[in-house]
Amino acid sequence: MKLWHDLKNYLEILVLDPRVGAATSIYTLTAGIGAAIISLQGIFAALATLAGAILSTVLVYNHYKKGKLEREFDKLKIQAMEKILSESNLINNQEIKHFIKLD
Repeated sequence: MKLWHDLKNYLEILVLDPRVGAATSIYTLTAGIGAAIISLQGIFAALATLAGAILSTVLVYNHYKKGKLEREFDKLKIQAMEKILSESNLINNQEIKHFIKLD
């Protein structure tokens, strides 16, 4: 009977100790956060995949648009060069025609 009484007193002291309460609450909070993260892991993975796909699409579109603008700019430069050369009567010179690849 004394053992039971000592055990009861020890448990009362343990339960009423604020350090034990703090440790228990921290453990419970940590376990809850861990469980929430594990359960949301699939959602986070799906959102990351979707964001990656959207960013890749934007990058491909911008690369295509940049290339298209550069090609148009190159065409305008060639037209300007042809106009300048035709006005100066140098367009008939074979070296210049070969240089600007008009052949």
